[in-house]
Amino acid sequence: MKNRSILSVIFLFLICMNLAIASNEVISKTVRIEGEIVDYKGIYKTGQLTYFDAITRVINDELFEINKKGKFAVSFKLTHPIIGSISFDIENDYYSDFYIEPGKEYNVKVFSGSMIFLGETGIFNKEISAYYDSLHVALGTKLEEADLLHQKNLSINEYLHLQKQFETEEAEFLRKYNQIHSLTPTIREVLESEIKFKTACSWVNYRYDYSSGGRIMRDTLPPNFYNDLLNEYKINSFKDCQTRNCIDYISNLVTVFEKKEADADRRIAYYGTFNQFSPNDLELLYQVYKGNSKAINSKEYKLFQSQDNKFKMMELSSRFNVHILLQNVSKLKQDLGRDLIISQCVARNYFMNNLNPTLTEWDEIEKCICDKSIFEYLKLYFIDKSPLIEQVKSETSTIKISTEQVKAKYIDKYLGKVVYIDFYSTWCGPCRGEIPFAKALFAEFKYSDVVFLNLCAQSKKEDWDNLIKQKGIEGENYLLSNEEFNLLSKLYNVNGFPTYILIDRNGKLSNNKAPRPSTKQTIMDEINKLL
Repeated sequence: MKNRSILSVIFLFLICMNLAIASNEVISKTVRIEGEIVDYKGIYKTGQLTYFDAITRVINDELFEINKKGKFAVSFKLTHPIIGSISFDIENDYYSDFYIEPGKEYNVKVFSGSMIFLGETGIFNKEISAYYDSLHVALGTKLEEADLLHQKNLSINEYLHLQKQFETEEAEFLRKYNQIHSLTPTIREVLESEIKFKTACSWVNYRYDYSSGGRIMRDTLPPNFYNDLLNEYKINSFKDCQTRNCIDYISNLVTVFEKKEADADRRIAYYGTFNQFSPNDLELLYQVYKGNSKAINSKEYKLFQSQDNKFKMMELSSRFNVHILLQNVSKLKQDLGRDLIISQCVARNYFMNNLNPTLTEWDEIEKCICDKSIFEYLKLYFIDKSPLIEQVKSETSTIKISTEQVKAKYIDKYLGKVVYIDFYSTWCGPCRGEIPFAKALFAEFKYSDVVFLNLCAQSKKEDWDNLIKQKGIEGENYLLSNEEFNLLSKLYNVNGFPTYILIDRNGKLSNNKAPRPSTKQTIMDEINKLL
């Protein structure tokens, strides 16, 4: 009997172990990275680490000191391995494309524009670095072609056929490379996921037309566009979502399901349940959301847009986004991918807007999330951030400014000149990527009546100061408060970073989806038309 009891205990233990291994349980563990800058010149006293995961996609910045000998150390919490969504900004150089695991310690050396990972924990990153070097030698031109396909006016079938073709070629290159170099299984899986979800990210981004230089939502998409996408690119485990491509794929799906069937009728009906506005106000808002130009330009709507009402609108809009997304994803298969769409949506609309879910909203979220460890992680995350939320609320609640005041402060003073506005954030990778092109564009118009107005938002002052100093950003530089950014983003319809806007000599909006600096000739032509 004793032997049977012992066997039963062992059997149950093994079952529990297998369940634990099979689950996607979320546990935060500390990562520590120590480094040394070879031939440190002592110009830059600080560096910055930027990272995010698949659960919240909230951008985290960690500033760290660099001592006189060029040594530094930084620690942070991580929930799952990541590659591509973590980067260093050190001595005006940008380092990314490395693989970091929770609970590990890393040692790095920085020299000659490279970051080298040392020791046992650096083996994976040496493999990744060697692979990418070989990949760019073999397929560099084709990878660039794939990245530029969105600028061509292709049909969905042509576009996906070419993206799939690139995916197949890269997957074949990886297979042959692995035969020769025998990659560790972990890194092979990471690279396979990176290749696969690059196509998924490109697919979901087809909903936008970039062929004219800006970003325009397509009027029509094939009926099964999203169903086919979700069937083709499932997310079943955290092995799938370690890569930046997969995390961005999830983020794009959040945007899709926040807007799907979010018509004016549903929105106003939802707003009405909060008793924040009178029936007349709700009717006015209904006409505005329907696109009624008479209502939008009416005296009543201008009077309605007080600071208190704008804050209420922002809060209700955020809560509605989560509400409608939960309804939309309830039709999807219950898996990790669905859970992560929900968790990113919750983080985007509540934490990023300094809001907390109500108890009822938490109940709705819990019912939709299958992996309860993700739900518990979200709740703990909000508890940890709630003091910051209250601090931001108390700071912003004392500020009473109007859109006209903010516009006068930052834009109207350049009346008589063409103004090229860059709305950006310090943690935004694409924003940083545009800086060299922006500097070249600035040089082209240095002696013309063109103002390059760089408006940074949702960033820490230390990060902003550091970025300007390290990157040598040209033009007029300002850091917006949350209140100022909210007002200007509503005025110019800023929905993400970076967003570029052109204002003509008379102070009127010319293009609120202006081409990026990297388009060079396209944006130069637009600016020259206004001079």
